Amino acid sequence: MSGVKIGSGSVIAAKSVVVKDVAPYSIVGGNPARHIKNRFPQHISQQLLKIKWWEKSDEDINKIVPLLRQQPTDDILSQIKAVFMH
Repeated sequence: MSGVKIGSGSVIAAKSVVVKDVAPYSIVGGNPARHIKNRFPQHISQQLLKIKWWEKSDEDINKIVPLLRQQPTDDILSQIKAVFMH
């Protein structure tokens, strides 16, 4: 739908019809798509949005791939930030 914004890290269920903005790191589904749950606690989502790892170079992203495969915690996010502060 024109003008609808899908937030970073959100998950849209298959065959969903998104008719309004989807918040970052949320899971939505249905027709019309409705909020099902948040992927992570709010403070984790906010930190991920601040880091913006998807805007980093391929070289830097490759360094954090093992960390991205894990459930994000404060410790994991600290490790990711340390890689980008080199």
